[in-house]
Amino acid sequence: MNFILCKTRVNTDFNKIKSSFDNERSLQHFFETCSAGSVKIKGTISPFENNAFFSGKARYQIEIKDHPLELEVHIMQTTEETEYCYDVFLKLKGESPLYNDKAIEFRQLLDSSLNTLRSHFNGTWIIGDDELHYSILK
Repeated sequence: MNFILCKTRVNTDFNKIKSSFDNERSLQHFFETCSAGSVKIKGTISPFENNAFFSGKARYQIEIKDHPLELEVHIMQTTEETEYCYDVFLKLKGESPLYNDKAIEFRQLLDSSLNTLRSHFNGTWIIGDDELHYSILK
């Protein structure tokens, strides 16, 4: 099984970022808000669980244009010193190979959705590794 992995970094607290992904309804709302209406949430494989105080993950069955897929959502605190900075990973897995035009389309859809999420929390700021010492993130 292969996968597509996309990531963004947001400036917010854990509960606010988690609320976009913590159940089927909020995940569906997230994709609709990001103009990704072709994504349908079909069910929860494993509900959102906190692995540690500032990280968590969930797995969902989704469908994109009649292609059944699995979406893993991972949220992790960027560093132990940045209370208001989180990395969000979306990992898309399918039974059939995720390459060719569909893979490109699915990657663009995930990247676009994460860019919308980042813009919501960060505005135009793309947080780089060299900026993790900023006081606003602590």
